[in-house]
Amino acid sequence: RKKAIIAVDKLLKIGPEGVARELGAIPGVGAEQIDKILASTRIRCKATDLAKEVAAIGVTSELINQGVSELQMICALLPELVLENLVIDVSLARGLDYYTGVIVEVGLLKYPEFGTVISGGRYDDLASEFTDQRLPGVGVSIGLSRFMELLFSENLIDTSKKSPSQVLITVYAEEDRPHCNRVAQELRSCGVATEVYYKAPKLGKQIEYAEQRGMRYVLFIDSASKAVQVKDLSTKEQRSVDVLGEWARSIAGEGH
Repeated sequence: RKKAIIAVDKLLKIGPEGVARELGAIPGVGAEQIDKILASTRIRCKATDLAKEVAAIGVTSELINQGVSELQMICALLPELVLENLVIDVSLARGLDYYTGVIVEVGLLKYPEFGTVISGGRYDDLASEFTDQRLPGVGVSIGLSRFMELLFSENLIDTSKKSPSQVLITVYAEEDRPHCNRVAQELRSCGVATEVYYKAPKLGKQIEYAEQRGMRYVLFIDSASKAVQVKDLSTKEQRSVDVLGEWARSIAGEGH
C-alpha cells in the first residue's frame, strides 16, 4: 500500500502513464488494480457525493468504507462557508510515513496558477519519539514565500512606501510604553495603521524614523498628564488631540 501511495503522489509530475508504470512494478498489482487506482484519482466532488463516486469505481472494502465515513464526518463539522469551497480530491496523496489520515491542500480560486499555498494533514503519534503517551496530531504549513510572490507580482499591496504605518507613537521613557501600546491599540481599532517606537531615544531621532519610512503623523503623549499632541509631517503643523477616536476616524484610510 505504501508503494502505491508513493506512486500516486507523483501524479502531477509524471502523469497517469508514469503512475501506471510505477504501480505495475509493484508485486501483486495487475492491470485491473491499476485501472481502478487511476479511476479513483479522477474523483473530485463535494462531500455529499463522495460515497456515490467511490461506489461507481466498483471497489469495496472495510478500509474504503471507513475512509469515506471519516471524510463525511469531518465535512459535517465544517462551517457552510468552508464547505462551499471544499472539494474532495482522491488524487491527493502523501508519500511520507508520518501521515495517518486525512490530508488537506488549499489553493486560491482567483489565482490557481500559484498552486497550493497551505497543506498538511493528520499524523497520529508523531510525538512518540518524545513521550510514551500516544497523542493525536493534525498540522498544516503555510507557504509564506508563495503568498509574498503573489502579493508582489499581482500588485495586491502598495510597495511604494517603506512602511504601511500612518502613525508613529513616540516613547519618552520606557515606563510610558504600556500606555503608548494602549493608545496604539485604540488607533488600530479605528483602522489606523500604527507603530510604537521600539526604544526611547531623543524625539528627533524618532521623528526622523517616521519621516524615513513615509509615515505622515507622529504622536506625542505627555508622561504625566497623558495629553496627546500630533504632528503632521507633511504640513509640519502640530496640535492637541482632545478625542483620540474622532481624530483616528478622520484619518483612517488615508493613502489607500
